[in-house]
Parts: sequence; structure tokens; C-alpha cells
Amino acid sequence: MITLKVGTIKTYYVHSKLISSASAVLDRQIKSQMKEGSTKTIVMDDDLTDEPIAFDSFTQFCYLGDYVNLGPKTPTDLLSHARIYVLAEKIEALELKNLALRKATALCVGMEYEEATALESLLSVFFDVVSLIYDGTYDVHAGKMPSNCAMPVVDGDSATTKITRDGFRLLLAKFVVCYADRIQELKDDQFFAPFQELTEYAEDIEMFARDHNYWDKLSVDYKGYLEV
Repeated sequence: MITLKVGTIKTYYVHSKLISSASAVLDRQIKSQMKEGSTKTIVMDDDLTDEPIAFDSFTQFCYLGDYVNLGPKTPTDLLSHARIYVLAEKIEALELKNLALRKATALCVGMEYEEATALESLLSVFFDVVSLIYDGTYDVHAGKMPSNCAMPVVDGDSATTKITRDGFRLLLAKFVVCYADRIQELKDDQFFAPFQELTEYAEDIEMFARDHNYWDKLSVDYKGYLEV
């Protein structure tokens, strides 16, 4: 059994084999501690990702291969999926990262965002989501279109594209392009002002906006990822 401490906020107790299977980073830490004979405690204290909601979902995933949000599904769940996605990136939990992206994609595609109430709810957390994803993920190809929306390699799949993009970044950029008219109806210029500081996000929005073929509604492929 491994003790996971999220700063001074919360402590989790998880079987070491399950953690090692879910996360390459934590697996290396566990093996290093076993080799050194030190205590089986891992402390995670990064302010960006190490929040209880993300670790609650990670421990669920270790045991169930899935995670669930308590209560009804709402557009603001996008922030929860983003936190889990960034945590998964940090600890190299590739299957959890894929899962969080599929859930975020389903949320963006499945809600009726032509309805003002749903769109307003999502927009209330949208800047936080964009900031979290663009600060917490690695992608050197901002503004460049991939051959397809390549995901992290899982179960023997291999990426063959020359340019691999982060799927969550593409989701957030294409969402704004698809719903630009509705967003402008609901929000004034002050809503968009903070986004001007996020240059990579602006580049991704421009990438989709300059091609009218990407102005249609969001759609997913048979695996549940965004079609690009």
C-alpha cells in the first residue's frame, strides 16, 4: 500500500501495483523507494494539478478503470476533466489522459450549447479551462493543423503523423470557432480580453477560423475523439 499526500490537503492509500499500472511517473518513484528501502509515501504539492478532485478521480481510475463525477452532468464539469487531464499528463497516466479527453469531448459535443443557459454555464469556467490546459500541457505546434488528432499511444497503437497536437487544446479552439456567433451574442468584448494573453490559444483559434470547413458543429470519431 502506498500513501499519496496531496500537499497538506488530503491523503490517499492505494495499492502499489495499481498505481504502478496507471502511472509511469509514480511507478518509477515506487521502484526507487523500494530499492532505497525508504518509506512508501509520495508527496504531490504542485499548485497547478494536485487538487483533490483530480486525485479523487485518479484513485478511482486505479481501481475501476474509470472515474465518475457525483451529481448531474453539467457544462462546468469541463474544468474537472481539464484538471484530471493535466494531472494525467504530469504523472504520465496515458490511459487516464485519454479518458479525460473523451469525457471532455463528449461534454462539448453532447450539450445543447445553442441554448443560452448551457453555454453561459460553460463559459463561466472556460477561461480557467483554457489557462489550465495551455499552461499544463506540452505542444510545440500551436497554430498548425495535424494530419489527424493524434492521441497518446495506448495498447500498441502508434502515431504516424508528422505533426502531433494536444487533443484538449484542439477541442477548446474548435469549440470557440463553432460557437463564435452564439458567444458573441452572449458576451461583450471584455469576455475575450483575457484570452489575448494566451498567444498559443489565439493561434489555434485562427487555425480553425481561417478554414470554413471547420465552422460546423463538433463531431467525434468512433473512438470518441474530436474529428479534425
